Amino acid sequence: MKKITISVREKSYEIASIEASKSGWTVGDLVREFLDSFGTHNAAIDDFQIREKRLREQARRFAMTDRLARDEIYLRR
Repeated sequence: MKKITISVREKSYEIASIEASKSGWTVGDLVREFLDSFGTHNAAIDDFQIREKRLREQARRFAMTDRLARDEIYLRR
């Protein structure tokens, strides 16, 4: 695990510290969770793009030839 040092405004640190303590976390935990979310977010986007590509391929294969005529629709009721 890599260690980093950052500078933030005092007010930002105070707010982060209060929010973190509400959850039983530290400010470091919040920062780590935030940074880790980048990898998760990218994985979710990749998954979405894969599913979108599959749906587009299915749409290309769709044919209107299976469509029922108007009379056939009413006969089914």
